[in-house]
Amino acid sequence: MKKSKAWIGIAAAAGVAGIVYAVWPKKKIPAGAIVEPFDKQRYLGKWNEVARLPNLIEKGLRNLTEEYT
Repeated sequence: MKKSKAWIGIAAAAGVAGIVYAVWPKKKIPAGAIVEPFDKQRYLGKWNEVARLPNLIEKGLRNLTEEYT
């Protein structure tokens, strides 16, 4: 009996949280928005891949890097 009441409480809290999230005002980013100021030098150079989604092209590869110029 106590477990079912706990699950009902958890479900009710999740439902309330979902409703609050749905109606809470969100900032809209305009289409074509540009980040300013943008320092491209900060992003140039060699980058190590920290995490990725698995795909067929990179299957079995390790320690991948990308070079941005």
